Amino acid sequence: IVGAMLCENSALTHLDLSHNAIFMNGALALAAGIEKNESLRHLELGHNPMGMTQHTAAQQDLTGIEALVKAIRLRETFSSVGLTEVQEGASVTRGRASRFDPQQPAGHYILDVSSTWDLFLAEKLWARMLANEGEVWTNLTLDSAKVNLLGADGKVAWELPAKGVLEFDYMDWKLGLETSFRFELAKPADLSLAKKLFERAVATEGEACTSVRLNDLPFAVGSPDKLPISGVLKTVYVVTRPIEKLSVPFELNLGVASERDVCLELWRR
Repeated sequence: IVGAMLCENSALTHLDLSHNAIFMNGALALAAGIEKNESLRHLELGHNPMGMTQHTAAQQDLTGIEALVKAIRLRETFSSVGLTEVQEGASVTRGRASRFDPQQPAGHYILDVSSTWDLFLAEKLWARMLANEGEVWTNLTLDSAKVNLLGADGKVAWELPAKGVLEFDYMDWKLGLETSFRFELAKPADLSLAKKLFERAVATEGEACTSVRLNDLPFAVGSPDKLPISGVLKTVYVVTRPIEKLSVPFELNLGVASERDVCLELWRR
């Protein structure tokens, strides 16, 4: 019914169909409607089993999701699209991939490029980065292994893979900042930098450390000077205003061996 309505409606701009038990056949109908609709700008389809057939013994079938992605590709007018948890096995910890805003792409992404939707996002973000100076992928890993985008000549030489899980921060210095950090707190330099970063977040309006995890478990930071001295701490640092660089001040006495070691580790980092 909704798919047929979209074929004829020229006034609707926002559509939220999340949590509506839409299966593969429903996704196909929606895709047909989206292809013919010219007014829709915001689409939310999260938490629907669109990657499954509607049978007693449901089976995975990505035909509907693939049709939706194709329809969205043909339409360049969307401002935001939400496709969280639309196939079996999807993750709710995928960062900005859970709700994609083409106009404001900055954020932390976890994308499985073997997934039709994730591959679509990766292609969109990759093409945008190459076309816009000042927009970059940082902290990029493929299946948890670090990736260097640049060749020996300093130009982008890497290409999108056909499979694997990409994790990265998409940064647009004109719009603000959202970037991830990983600290090994047993290392004095990492512990010092983590304290400085959390101190900055507390003291600066419009900045925050979000999604904080210690050893992959949610962690509430009380006072920055009381961080644990061991474990792996992860956080996403968010700045909600345009920013040229993110920096924290250090004052180190290079005559003291331990502080000199911290300085060297910060330099390497």
